[in-house]
Amino acid sequence: MLTRGSTFKNHIMKQFITSLLSISVLIIIFICFPVLVHAQGGPGGDPDTLPVDGGISILAAAGVAYSVKKIKDLRKNNKEDQDKTIL
Repeated sequence: MLTRGSTFKNHIMKQFITSLLSISVLIIIFICFPVLVHAQGGPGGDPDTLPVDGGISILAAAGVAYSVKKIKDLRKNNKEDQDKTIL
């Protein structure tokens, strides 16, 4: 029979495993991706090649904006829930 404490522990363990897996995937991507993408050629290469740098900063800015939006929505929902309980 599952008790409330054991389901809470299972939930915490699932969150821990999910976050550990996410961090592991990010580490693998950050280690392997630079090896696969060569931004600049060697000396004497094609002079028309450009380094890849703008896309990562755009993705980072989009991620920050999305997380700020989610935090604002979460705070708004929490405030609405508190107002409902007061009434």
